[in-house]
Amino acid sequence: MAVTAGFAGLGGDVHYVEPGVEFKSFRRGLRPRHVIGVHFSGHVLLATDGLSLPPFVRYQMGGEAELRGFDNGSTGPIVSVPGTAQVDVFNNDGSPRTVTVLDPNGNHVRQQVTMPVALDRALAPGGDTKLVANIEYRIPLIRWIELVAFDDIGSNRIRFADQLRLTRSYLDVLNFSFPDFGATQPHTIANTARPRMSTGLELRVRVPRMQLPLRVYWAYNPWIVREGNVNFFAPDRAAFPNKLTFDNAASTLGAPIRYAEPRNSIRVSIGRTF
Repeated sequence: MAVTAGFAGLGGDVHYVEPGVEFKSFRRGLRPRHVIGVHFSGHVLLATDGLSLPPFVRYQMGGEAELRGFDNGSTGPIVSVPGTAQVDVFNNDGSPRTVTVLDPNGNHVRQQVTMPVALDRALAPGGDTKLVANIEYRIPLIRWIELVAFDDIGSNRIRFADQLRLTRSYLDVLNFSFPDFGATQPHTIANTARPRMSTGLELRVRVPRMQLPLRVYWAYNPWIVREGNVNFFAPDRAAFPNKLTFDNAASTLGAPIRYAEPRNSIRVSIGRTF
């Protein structure tokens, strides 16, 4: 068992501490030479000095070292964040509405007219609290080959929502510009914060003169997240100059974005889980 503590803050604008714990255990299985391996790790990111955690340090979970049936960094909470976007404006006859402007060379050119709209964007900022548990039953077959039955469980959550808060001034400007929008602080789309599980069989080959094993495994994921639409855009029809502009905005920004994790996967990897 190991207890760790990482930190950042000696200069720069990223300040945080990262306490963690890791546990490994190997026991004899049901028969001689069979091995039961258990691994657990837990880590937390805590921002300091009143600063927020940037996305590149937050946790994105998945891959052969954590959840074998999921892609690297593919599992984590999805957050709804208010913002704005620009959409094209059209004339009633369907032609693009344009305006004459000066280009950098001083020439008069026609440019597409756009207008701002408010919407909630679906983003994956990463979690701040990660727990992973792995259990393996290892069966030697021949000299360098063993069969491994495994079960991986992981949870990647946002426990400290204040680290994703928008400034009050930004929300005030957004609500002043779009009074019917009702912008609020970012919030997690509940289903995307669920724990994930991956279970399956792995064939592990210890290649001579290599320090790491070659692994081929099939994984079935009984705990996955599948959301039909994680995009939120409900435009106010009265804010648009005509129906065509409204329909174009609704079809582009309001198109459903599916979040669908795989149920099965077959992968090849080099390295150890634990």
